[in-house]
Amino acid sequence: TVFTNTAVIQPYDTISGTPTINQQRVYGPTQAVDVLSAPNLSAVKSLFATSEVGPSDSLTNSTQVGEVITYRIAVTLPEGTLSNLVVNDVLPAGLAYVLGSARTDVTGFGGTLGVLDAAPAGSGLAADGQDVAVTFLGATVVDGDNNSANNSFSVLLDAVVLDVPGNVGLAGSQTVHTN
Repeated sequence: TVFTNTAVIQPYDTISGTPTINQQRVYGPTQAVDVLSAPNLSAVKSLFATSEVGPSDSLTNSTQVGEVITYRIAVTLPEGTLSNLVVNDVLPAGLAYVLGSARTDVTGFGGTLGVLDAAPAGSGLAADGQDVAVTFLGATVVDGDNNSANNSFSVLLDAVVLDVPGNVGLAGSQTVHTN
Protein backbone atom coordinates (compact mmCIF):
# COMPACT_ATOMS: atom_id res chain seq x y z
CA THR A 1 0.00 0.00 0.00
CA VAL A 2 1.29 3.44 -0.85
CA PHE A 3 0.21 6.62 0.90
CA THR A 4 0.91 9.88 -0.92
CA ASN A 5 1.49 13.07 1.04
CA THR A 6 1.94 16.36 -0.80
CA ALA A 7 3.47 19.52 0.70
CA VAL A 8 3.71 22.94 -0.91
CA ILE A 9 6.11 25.64 0.29
CA GLN A 10 4.89 29.16 -0.36
CA PRO A 11 7.31 32.04 -1.07
CA TYR A 12 8.38 33.66 2.18
CA ASP A 13 10.99 35.88 3.78
CA THR A 14 12.72 34.62 6.93
CA ILE A 15 13.85 38.09 7.89
CA SER A 16 10.98 40.05 9.36
CA GLY A 17 10.92 43.45 7.69
CA THR A 18 14.52 44.70 8.06
CA PRO A 19 17.45 42.93 6.44
CA THR A 20 20.10 42.10 9.04
CA ILE A 21 22.91 41.64 6.55
CA ASN A 22 21.68 44.06 3.90
CA GLN A 23 20.28 41.25 1.81
CA GLN A 24 16.83 39.74 1.63
CA ARG A 25 16.52 36.02 1.11
CA VAL A 26 14.24 35.16 -1.78
CA TYR A 27 12.65 31.76 -2.05
CA GLY A 28 10.54 30.89 -5.04
CA PRO A 29 7.56 28.55 -4.96
CA THR A 30 8.57 24.91 -4.56
CA GLN A 31 6.57 21.75 -4.63
CA ALA A 32 7.66 18.35 -3.35
CA VAL A 33 5.94 15.00 -3.15
CA ASP A 34 6.92 12.47 -0.51
CA VAL A 35 5.70 8.89 -0.65
CA LEU A 36 5.26 6.84 2.50
CA SER A 37 5.10 3.12 1.86
CA ALA A 38 3.61 0.66 4.37
CA PRO A 39 4.74 -2.80 3.22
CA ASN A 40 3.33 -4.59 6.27
CA LEU A 41 -0.28 -3.58 5.64
CA SER A 42 -2.67 -6.26 4.39
CA ALA A 43 -6.19 -7.65 4.71
CA VAL A 44 -6.93 -11.23 3.67
CA LYS A 45 -10.50 -12.57 3.63
CA SER A 46 -11.36 -16.25 4.02
CA LEU A 47 -14.29 -18.48 4.87
CA PHE A 48 -13.99 -19.26 8.59
CA ALA A 49 -17.13 -21.24 9.47
CA THR A 50 -20.69 -22.05 8.42
CA SER A 51 -23.86 -22.87 10.31
CA GLU A 52 -23.91 -26.32 8.72
CA VAL A 53 -22.15 -29.05 10.67
CA GLY A 54 -22.27 -32.05 8.34
CA PRO A 55 -18.92 -33.30 7.03
CA SER A 56 -19.70 -32.34 3.44
CA ASP A 57 -21.18 -28.96 4.41
CA SER A 58 -18.79 -27.48 6.92
CA LEU A 59 -16.03 -25.17 5.67
CA THR A 60 -16.50 -25.84 1.99
CA ASN A 61 -17.17 -23.39 -0.79
CA SER A 62 -20.62 -24.93 -1.30
CA THR A 63 -23.24 -23.21 0.79
CA GLN A 64 -27.01 -23.45 0.91
CA VAL A 65 -29.81 -20.89 0.93
CA GLY A 66 -30.41 -19.83 4.52
CA GLU A 67 -26.96 -20.87 5.70
CA VAL A 68 -25.02 -18.45 7.91
CA ILE A 69 -21.41 -18.12 6.83
CA THR A 70 -18.66 -16.49 8.85
CA TYR A 71 -15.85 -14.66 7.12
CA ARG A 72 -12.50 -13.89 8.73
CA ILE A 73 -10.59 -10.84 7.56
CA ALA A 74 -7.01 -11.16 8.80
CA VAL A 75 -5.62 -7.63 9.14
CA THR A 76 -1.87 -7.05 9.39
CA LEU A 77 -0.67 -3.57 10.28
CA PRO A 78 2.72 -1.89 10.52
CA GLU A 79 3.94 -1.04 13.99
CA GLY A 80 2.76 2.35 15.19
CA THR A 81 -0.52 4.18 15.78
CA LEU A 82 -3.40 4.60 13.33
CA SER A 83 -6.43 6.79 13.90
CA ASN A 84 -9.94 5.61 12.99
CA LEU A 85 -8.85 2.50 11.10
CA VAL A 86 -11.53 1.29 8.63
CA VAL A 87 -11.85 -2.27 7.26
CA ASN A 88 -14.36 -2.54 4.39
CA ASP A 89 -15.93 -5.87 3.45
CA VAL A 90 -17.45 -6.07 -0.02
CA LEU A 91 -20.32 -8.58 -0.10
CA PRO A 92 -21.72 -9.77 -3.44
CA ALA A 93 -25.42 -9.84 -4.29
CA GLY A 94 -27.00 -12.92 -2.74
CA LEU A 95 -25.40 -12.41 0.67
CA ALA A 96 -26.71 -10.24 3.51
CA TYR A 97 -24.60 -9.11 6.47
CA VAL A 98 -26.05 -10.12 9.85
CA LEU A 99 -26.29 -6.76 11.60
CA GLY A 100 -24.34 -6.61 14.85
CA SER A 101 -22.25 -9.69 14.08
CA ALA A 102 -18.91 -7.88 13.56
CA ARG A 103 -16.37 -8.90 16.17
CA THR A 104 -12.62 -9.26 16.57
CA ASP A 105 -10.17 -11.99 17.45
CA VAL A 106 -7.01 -10.47 18.94
CA THR A 107 -5.30 -13.74 19.81
CA GLY A 108 -1.56 -13.10 19.49
CA PHE A 109 -2.04 -9.40 18.63
CA GLY A 110 0.52 -7.11 20.25
CA GLY A 111 -1.38 -3.88 20.62
CA THR A 112 -4.77 -2.34 21.24
CA LEU A 113 -7.69 -1.66 18.92
CA GLY A 114 -9.94 1.37 18.85
CA VAL A 115 -13.63 0.95 19.67
CA LEU A 116 -15.35 -1.28 17.08
CA ASP A 117 -18.17 0.41 15.17
CA ALA A 118 -19.75 -1.49 12.26
CA ALA A 119 -22.05 -0.02 9.64
CA PRO A 120 -24.70 -0.75 8.75
CA ALA A 121 -25.87 -1.16 12.33
CA GLY A 122 -29.01 -2.42 14.02
CA SER A 123 -30.56 -5.86 14.18
CA GLY A 124 -31.68 -8.30 11.53
CA LEU A 125 -30.12 -8.38 8.08
CA ALA A 126 -28.56 -5.68 5.94
CA ALA A 127 -29.72 -5.24 2.36
CA ASP A 128 -28.79 -7.83 -0.27
CA GLY A 129 -25.12 -7.34 -1.18
CA GLN A 130 -24.65 -4.29 1.06
CA ASP A 131 -21.00 -3.70 1.99
CA VAL A 132 -19.87 -3.56 5.61
CA ALA A 133 -17.56 -0.88 7.04
CA VAL A 134 -15.89 -1.79 10.32
CA THR A 135 -14.31 1.28 11.92
CA PHE A 136 -12.03 1.20 14.94
CA LEU A 137 -12.77 4.58 16.49
CA GLY A 138 -9.83 6.35 18.12
CA ALA A 139 -6.33 4.96 18.24
CA THR A 140 -5.31 1.52 17.04
CA VAL A 141 -1.82 0.83 18.38
CA VAL A 142 0.53 -1.90 17.20
CA ASP A 143 3.37 -2.31 19.70
CA GLY A 144 6.74 -1.13 18.40
CA ASP A 145 8.60 -4.27 19.39
CA ASN A 146 10.03 -5.19 15.96
CA ASN A 147 8.11 -8.48 16.10
CA SER A 148 6.05 -8.82 12.92
CA ALA A 149 4.53 -12.05 14.25
CA ASN A 150 2.23 -10.07 16.58
CA ASN A 151 1.03 -7.35 14.18
CA SER A 152 -2.19 -9.11 13.09
CA PHE A 153 -5.76 -9.42 14.34
CA SER A 154 -8.96 -10.68 12.72
CA VAL A 155 -12.37 -9.20 12.02
CA LEU A 156 -15.17 -11.80 11.90
CA LEU A 157 -18.45 -11.10 10.08
CA ASP A 158 -21.55 -13.25 9.56
CA ALA A 159 -23.63 -13.24 6.38
CA VAL A 160 -26.72 -15.18 5.31
CA VAL A 161 -27.06 -16.85 1.92
CA LEU A 162 -30.29 -15.34 0.58
CA ASP A 163 -33.08 -17.10 -1.29
CA VAL A 164 -32.78 -15.03 -4.46
CA PRO A 165 -32.75 -16.13 -8.12
CA GLY A 166 -28.97 -15.61 -8.34
CA ASN A 167 -28.42 -18.27 -5.63
CA VAL A 168 -30.54 -21.03 -7.12
CA GLY A 169 -28.94 -23.90 -8.95
CA LEU A 170 -29.20 -27.59 -9.68
CA ALA A 171 -26.30 -30.00 -9.61
CA GLY A 172 -23.77 -28.89 -12.21
CA SER A 173 -25.36 -25.47 -12.73
CA GLN A 174 -24.98 -23.85 -9.31
CA THR A 175 -24.31 -20.15 -9.05
CA VAL A 176 -20.76 -19.27 -8.00
CA HIS A 177 -20.12 -15.93 -6.28
CA THR A 178 -16.67 -14.53 -5.70
CA ASN A 179 -16.36 -12.88 -2.32
